Amino acid sequence: MAKEVVGKLLKFMESGSFDRGGVEIPSQCSIMFGGNLPIYKTPRFKLFPPEMQHKAFFDRIHGFIDGNALPIIGKSDEHLSKSFGLTSDYFSEIMHLLRSISYVGIVSEKVKIKNATLRDEKAVWKLTSGLLKLLYPDGNFGVEELLPLLSYAIHLRQQTIKAIAFMDASEQQRILEYSLNAEGLATHDTA
Repeated sequence: MAKEVVGKLLKFMESGSFDRGGVEIPSQCSIMFGGNLPIYKTPRFKLFPPEMQHKAFFDRIHGFIDGNALPIIGKSDEHLSKSFGLTSDYFSEIMHLLRSISYVGIVSEKVKIKNATLRDEKAVWKLTSGLLKLLYPDGNFGVEELLPLLSYAIHLRQQTIKAIAFMDASEQQRILEYSLNAEGLATHDTA
């Protein structure tokens, strides 16, 4: 049973669709794995169930965000609002509405990823698009806003490449680089 479920998960992670009762069902949802894992004590792939510990599964993961890189929510009087804030259902509705916006086309047209496989390109473009959508939902961004997000997306994908190389010694560890065609992207005059 677990092998069948992982097979469906692999298909969904690649194509964005799954089959149920012989009917192909497309979906635009994303998958995120979360947890407090001892990442630095154990190789990443060993933290997943044995059925998921293979290259094909990990190559479909766009990136890893190490939990220790996220700021800790400390004292409630410093980090929690005493005033108005966004409730999770309102925030979720905003995220749902933003799902219809995609910057993947803009990013893939303007950014060429070097030393990359097709999955590397797709991962970097989608990660960059998602970050742009969260920070610039109005589409008002230029080169200055794009570059740090692109660099971060490449860093996240590089973590996946490292995990695959650690898992499979025959896998060449690539270092991703990019070139940017900034023509047509807004630039900000800082003068």
